[in-house]
Amino acid sequence: MRTLATWFRTAALIGTVAVLTAPKTNLWMNEHLGNLLSDNIAYESLHRCCRYNTSLTPENPAPSASSYTMYSSIPVNSSLCKCDKTTHFKDCEHIAGRSNNHARRLEVDTIMTSALWNRVKEHGSIQKMHTESTRTIEINDSQQAYPTEGAEKPKKRRRPTS
Repeated sequence: MRTLATWFRTAALIGTVAVLTAPKTNLWMNEHLGNLLSDNIAYESLHRCCRYNTSLTPENPAPSASSYTMYSSIPVNSSLCKCDKTTHFKDCEHIAGRSNNHARRLEVDTIMTSALWNRVKEHGSIQKMHTESTRTIEINDSQQAYPTEGAEKPKKRRRPTS
């Protein structure tokens, strides 16, 4: 998670749109991801599956209680529930342990990722979060961008003698 947070931070600081999205789970309680929020690098939004008419259990007529969390480098409004006080079905709990849950999870992830990326694009141009004078990025040895970066030392080449 530290590497993912470092990539997000770097992209955001250079003005590139950065987006992380996944189902709302304990994954988001990670210290490195939390630092993105506390350092004002990321904006957090919550997106309900029922808003996009998708569910992990399409055979169930009740709307899905599942939601996705998104961190983005630009502000994006949450996609709140559009159901009128309807009881939602806890489909995450229902599919636990079922053999076909991976395929359906992938399908819902694809639908939600596409919908959320469209929400990011709806918010138009990237707002400059930092001035030109604060665009210096320092990555110390404990925050290497790639796991093998420390092992890949630049090699000095010999010039051929004539």
